[in-house]
Amino acid sequence: MNAASRGLRMRTLTPAEVSAALGSAGSRMTPFADATDNVIEQSVQTLVEIIAFPEITFATNRCINFDRTIAPAVVMFASNMTVTGNRVKHGGVVPSLAVLFDRALSAVGNMTTGGASVFALAGAIQVPAPYPSFNAAIP
Repeated sequence: MNAASRGLRMRTLTPAEVSAALGSAGSRMTPFADATDNVIEQSVQTLVEIIAFPEITFATNRCINFDRTIAPAVVMFASNMTVTGNRVKHGGVVPSLAVLFDRALSAVGNMTTGGASVFALAGAIQVPAPYPSFNAAIP
């Protein structure tokens, strides 16, 4: 198994990169990644990896990593994230979902094996507290 392999990998340009590429037209654009209503099943170390600035929408996805991995099945990093109604499973012992954000996170109705790792970086203004009140850890 190749450790760099992913079932889904997304990366957006930063706002500065968009403005540099498109000039004044790019300054009005907001880069985003939207992964909605997918079935992603595979045996890899990390199943889904999304890095997007400023925002990610990850909703109603069914993600199953058949590998008995020691890494989260889904890893996402953005300024703002909406993570809603996903089912994320793997056979490992660590949480199957990891989200890192530096501004705001809305996470509701997710079901994950081992729960989730939620990392609010310095400057975060909105953090779901507590995460388990609105999401479920499943066996």
